[in-house]
Amino acid sequence: MIQPQRHGHIDAHLGFLQLNHRYHIEFSVPWNTCVHPEEKTIAPAIIADNHNANCHVVDFAQEKDGLRLKIELLAYKEKILKEDIEVMCCPSGTPLKIVLNARVLAKDKGTPLLRNGIRSIAVEGIDEDEVSE
Repeated sequence: MIQPQRHGHIDAHLGFLQLNHRYHIEFSVPWNTCVHPEEKTIAPAIIADNHNANCHVVDFAQEKDGLRLKIELLAYKEKILKEDIEVMCCPSGTPLKIVLNARVLAKDKGTPLLRNGIRSIAVEGIDEDEVSE
């Protein structure tokens, strides 16, 4: 699911998702905690400015040798969906860019088998016509 690319970039392949479904996605990325010259360690990570309503970090925690991220993602369009998240160790650090890649299936095109760490939490945009059927 996680594929390191060049320095500072990671691709996360999520597999197949369903249109208009909201997901929680959990995974770990390699991470080193910042240690500043004063030898103070600060918060494990800072989420770079991300004002995207369709994809945002809900929670994160430092693990033994990585950073565990919990991301909320809305599959808002069909076919290929790419969303970016940036995480930094400190305000002066270089960001780690994580690109989430997914194939989104349209309504009535099947039900995808979700990968480990991905779970559906809501369905959005249901029309009244669909409810009456």
